[in-house]
Amino acid sequence: MHTKRSDAATEDHSHLAPSGAWRLLDVEFGFHSSFGPVFFRETADEHLLLGFRCTQRHMNPAGFCHGGALAGFADYAAIGAQYQLGFDRSVVPTVTLTVDFLQGVLLGDWVEARVEVTNKSGKMCHTQMVAWVDGKPALSSRGIFKLSSSREIAESPFYRQLRRLWPRAVARSDHENTAGNFHALAHSGS
Repeated sequence: MHTKRSDAATEDHSHLAPSGAWRLLDVEFGFHSSFGPVFFRETADEHLLLGFRCTQRHMNPAGFCHGGALAGFADYAAIGAQYQLGFDRSVVPTVTLTVDFLQGVLLGDWVEARVEVTNKSGKMCHTQMVAWVDGKPALSSRGIFKLSSSREIAESPFYRQLRRLWPRAVARSDHENTAGNFHALAHSGS
């Protein structure tokens, strides 16, 4: 798996996030390069809030955020689940994603979401994401993601960057995991 970071990762996007503890989800690879920037905030209860500012690139001809852009953001539930579950295994690929659009999102709106892992089996992770604009629900989504322990995924630049961004999630993985897991694969030989 070869991914190349875009030059967008070096741009300053801080003006797009609200003030507070929001940090850039600096994983400018593939689709994220064209969708982003996306920001995150860690919560005390070990969840990840995700957010993005609706910009011109997200708009449809009717003057609202395109449903495809909102569905793309809903797919970021995998990242929220990865944070919540730690790095025992990777939360990819998406198996199914259902999105309910609850209100229009306008240019300049801040869209903020919380992801809950609702079920985890040996091979699948189920999520629920609710996103708000100005305190009102804008979308609700449910996702099912495959849990993988592939060495190639573990060693990808994307997962290396996530581990750098989220030392608390890595620490949870170190504490909860046993030998031979995804996290151990990712750190073998390092």
